[in-house]
Amino acid sequence: MSSVLRHGEHQHRIMAIDPSGRGKDETGYAVGYHLAGNIWCPSAGGLQGGYEPETLEELAMIAKKHQVKTIVVESNFGDGMFSKLLEPVLLRCGVTAGIEEVRSSVMKEQRILDVLEPVVSAHRLIVDPTVIERDHESIQKYETQVRSHKSLFYQMTHICREKNALRFDDRVDALAMMVAHFVDLMAQDSQKVADRQH
Repeated sequence: MSSVLRHGEHQHRIMAIDPSGRGKDETGYAVGYHLAGNIWCPSAGGLQGGYEPETLEELAMIAKKHQVKTIVVESNFGDGMFSKLLEPVLLRCGVTAGIEEVRSSVMKEQRILDVLEPVVSAHRLIVDPTVIERDHESIQKYETQVRSHKSLFYQMTHICREKNALRFDDRVDALAMMVAHFVDLMAQDSQKVADRQH
């Protein structure tokens, strides 16, 4: 899989961002490449802060590194302000990706599981081992009592269909947003194929 991706033959590259709210939330992000029905995740995690220039700059550099074409942003908070602040930073860093805002009224835990469960069960989500290593490294700066709760893989393995099931959900929410975008694309592609056959 990775050898194919190195040749740039994947069909789409996107980045999903769940901007930080107030308090101790992180800004969650996940990068995904789509190829032949599989989703490859080469980078995912969380950044301290939300609207600060340093956070926006780091997100822009991640987008540039992975040459993403679309950035999906959760817009439930701030009425699209995050996208407005991110756009000039992307341009300054030479990133020409389009920004799409998504909004959801479904209970977060249900939405995340509805997206991730079928894709993970079908072994369609492939996570680069470096994501696991960096996830572990990135939580070491937090105090002991919250450290594990910040981990993407802790969030993935402890979420359930109960409101406020997780202490923090920024990282897994961004991953679910990224996967949901690809699921929509795959559904659209399937519909186009079906339309052509009629």
